[in-house]
Amino acid sequence: MELFYAQPENISEHHITLDAFEAKHLLTTLRKKPGDIVYVTDGLGMLYKTKIQSVRPSVLLEIVNQKTGNEPLHRIGLGVGFIRPNRLDFVLEKGTELGVNDFYLIRSENTNYMSTNAKRYEKIIRQALKQSLKLYKPVLHFISSLSEFTSQTSNYEFRIAATSSMASPLLTAFRQVYRNQHSILITIGPEGGFSKPEMDMLENDGFLCVSLGDTRLRSETAALSAVAAIQSFLVYIKEASIGTG
Repeated sequence: MELFYAQPENISEHHITLDAFEAKHLLTTLRKKPGDIVYVTDGLGMLYKTKIQSVRPSVLLEIVNQKTGNEPLHRIGLGVGFIRPNRLDFVLEKGTELGVNDFYLIRSENTNYMSTNAKRYEKIIRQALKQSLKLYKPVLHFISSLSEFTSQTSNYEFRIAATSSMASPLLTAFRQVYRNQHSILITIGPEGGFSKPEMDMLENDGFLCVSLGDTRLRSETAALSAVAAIQSFLVYIKEASIGTG
């Protein structure tokens, strides 16, 4: 199935209008024509089955039916210090595919690169959303300091920060304290990591400080490895509970 994205404001009771970016892909790349069936999401959990009604002056889709997708069982947040733009692109793309619900881009003491090109980042997230056939588009947050980050994420039930190779391994620590929390935040520093005062701030604010192993990882590798590990553990817990239920 090929999935398209439409902003909620472009969706009415009976019709959907695609923006220029989506329309170009529909008409030029896929060579769709009036009468063809097209699937669209609004990024808020809705999946629309539509039929192309017209392609000029804009692509207008007629809604055939619609359904609401299942909400994720867990809300996964990923906080990462600003890194080189091309590497941050990779985090946003693969993080979306892995099921991250919120991205927090943090300006911290060791930040050397900072780009707040929201339009570029949203485009990357949108493409990854469609490629992975997800119906819930991650929300992007720009954070100006670590103190702002800790304040904005205080509603997460479980907050993790990869701070030092001397801390407990991620999954070991996670297994010991996980009690079916439904919102989990993973935090990774920029290139060079968090400063000592920042690590103290995270720990004092209730973050579980963990290690991702002895290998020195780039920020983007650390971020995606941590998300994948947590998601795999959550799948294991779910399947184990079904097997014993």
